[in-house]
Order: sequence, then structure tokens, then C-alpha cells
Amino acid sequence: MNLAALCRHQQNIISRLAFLTTLGLCNPSGSALKYETTSAARGDLVQHVSGSGTSSAIVSVEVGGQGSGEISALDVDFNSPVEKGRLVAEI
Repeated sequence: MNLAALCRHQQNIISRLAFLTTLGLCNPSGSALKYETTSAARGDLVQHVSGSGTSSAIVSVEVGGQGSGEISALDVDFNSPVEKGRLVAEI
């Protein structure tokens, strides 16, 4: 093995060790990392993401109106996008 090939081989080993060390540091609890695997197949692309935290509205709009009665149907949820003419609630 010549010197250039030896240097490339050492760089490859150092890179792999650095990667494995980084994985170990990112999991300080020592618990086993969990992976979800499946066989490769053709199909629709699906993205699976989980997370935690808080969320807040980007834009808040005050809507006013007058009416009285019991709300029999509410067709939107907090922060639902609404377009002009869409039914929001029934009294």
C-alpha cells in the first residue's frame, strides 16, 4: 500500500470513528436508539415526523358579529384557515 492510499484509509477510519462518537454523544441517556426500517418498495412518498413543544398562531384576526342563540354546529377549529364565503358556525 503506498503512502497516499494509507492516508486515505486512515482518514476513512477517523471519519467513521468521529461519526460513531457523535452518535454516542447525541444519546447521553445511554438508552438504545430506535430505528424504523422496512423493505424498499415502489409507492407514494410519506413523511413521518414527531415532535413536542408549543405552537402559536402566525396571524390573529378578530371577527365580530351579533346574534343570539345556541351554536348548533361549529365547522372550524382554532387557527383553521377560512376563505371568503365559508360557513363557520350555525346558530
